[in-house]
Amino acid sequence: MKKLFALMMVLGLVIGLAGCPKDKAKDGDNAGGGGSSGAAGGDQAWADAKAKNTLDAYKSYAASGGANADAAKAMVAVLSGDFASLTPAQMEKLQAVLETNKGVIKFKFYPDGAPESCRNFIKLATTNFYNGLIFHRIIAGFMIQGGDPQGTGGGGPGYNVKAEFNSHQHLAGTVAMARASDPDSAGSQFYICLAPQPMLDGKYTVFGQVTEGMSVVQALGSVATGAEDRPVEPQTMTKVYIQPL
Repeated sequence: MKKLFALMMVLGLVIGLAGCPKDKAKDGDNAGGGGSSGAAGGDQAWADAKAKNTLDAYKSYAASGGANADAAKAMVAVLSGDFASLTPAQMEKLQAVLETNKGVIKFKFYPDGAPESCRNFIKLATTNFYNGLIFHRIIAGFMIQGGDPQGTGGGGPGYNVKAEFNSHQHLAGTVAMARASDPDSAGSQFYICLAPQPMLDGKYTVFGQVTEGMSVVQALGSVATGAEDRPVEPQTMTKVYIQPL
């Protein structure tokens, strides 16, 4: 497949991406990782639901009308595969968890500026698309990029997601969609900034921000690389899933 390129930087730095189909694992009733067992705001029922992390537990809590009902409804949609029903308000209650060979990274979503990109990542994470994929391109001081099932910069989910350029800035820990020269060529590949990149603002779809594990991002960003900025040793997302904030 022809390799696409994106994210042109000063001095010719490039982030590559494209679209290629991938078989997805069957959805399960569990997002892949239990939520925090602590009772947020004294809501023990919510703490219990997150600890169980099952579709039935979230349905029961949502029906109770508790203070975290929106988050519970969001998890019901996620675990039942009804991604199209997720509202921006619900997606704001969710976070992505990336278990990597260097540690755990968590990031929140920005559905106010990029609802379809957020929904797409949530769907791919829940259907195990990212499990086992590598960060195939790492540029020290710039970004780490992954999400390509081919591991070359030339793969994707088999479809494209339209650009949702917004006012969110590229800061250290910002998560955005990699793309080719066509603004609407994003798919599954994403990058996480190692430092502020203001020259990218308004040109790439920012859809999240790291909230935990920035030291892990920096550790990934400091590994030895070779040709085409590819890590000498594989840097892997062993498991990626969605859970409530």
